[in-house]
Amino acid sequence: MSKQRITVQLSLDPMLPPLQLDCRRVKEALVNILFNAAQAIDAKTMRSRQEVVSVESKRIVLRETLRDFEFSRLFEQDLNKRAHNGAEVVLPPGTECALVTVSDTGTGIPASILDRIFDPFFTTKQNGTGLGLPMVKQTVNAHGGIVTVLSKKGQGATFNIYLPIGHGGSRHA
Repeated sequence: MSKQRITVQLSLDPMLPPLQLDCRRVKEALVNILFNAAQAIDAKTMRSRQEVVSVESKRIVLRETLRDFEFSRLFEQDLNKRAHNGAEVVLPPGTECALVTVSDTGTGIPASILDRIFDPFFTTKQNGTGLGLPMVKQTVNAHGGIVTVLSKKGQGATFNIYLPIGHGGSRHA
């Protein structure tokens, strides 16, 4: 990112407790989000001097329920629909989570495609595979967590990864 003149701002909570994670998979998921952020900034026609990707981690207690359906397998089912195995990840109010937020000053994601970005093989990139963000979602879900995204075209994107601390998350059939 330094070669692209992108500033990376880190704000990591040193008091977060250790989490049981598949470090290789979680690192791969975070690198994928960071790579997408760098590409979104690089795609801007008018770049400012202060293009930024920020990464923040902190401990939170959920005030409301978060829900998401897991992917069963990325390469089966009807490829035009999300492949769910029926399992739902539920993080109820009061769940302690490690929240990892990655924000960028890139091009943003148009509202018309925002609900499709985690679909396998969906891509807007000329040479993209459409597997990066589905892998992120699958990895986070496999850890009992949920990933959300907020974005508006032209205003960057923010990915929030909620990972339960302890046994806060549950799965329901």
